[in-house]
Amino acid sequence: MTRLGISASTFHRLVSEGKIARLTPPGSRRSLFRKEDVENLAEMLEHEQQAEFRMSMLKAYEQVLKAYEQAELAYSRTTGITRYLFLTVESLSDQDRQAAIMQLIERTKHTSQILEELQAEISKLVSQLQGK
Repeated sequence: MTRLGISASTFHRLVSEGKIARLTPPGSRRSLFRKEDVENLAEMLEHEQQAEFRMSMLKAYEQVLKAYEQAELAYSRTTGITRYLFLTVESLSDQDRQAAIMQLIERTKHTSQILEELQAEISKLVSQLQGK
């Protein structure tokens, strides 16, 4: 069970399912198990664990790429908002409204900067997940 990394109940279930042959010598209450069966099962379990790990890494990679795409979209939208606000300021003659819009422009610039930094951090994460 230690070699397989499974619980006793799981081991006994595998025996009852015939995945590990049980050999009970005459007059003995102890069962023996073929080393070949145990080794084959251990190899199969290891491959399953590796496959599960690869799938979880792939899922994480896909989620990070989606996050990057969303950050990129948000950055693009924020940049567009900033441009429209600049056009609005140019068309206004009221100083108070111009000042209010300039504050909004500063906030959108700051937001754009944060989103750029977010994209850079996500890019680093993507590289790490790719093993680069």
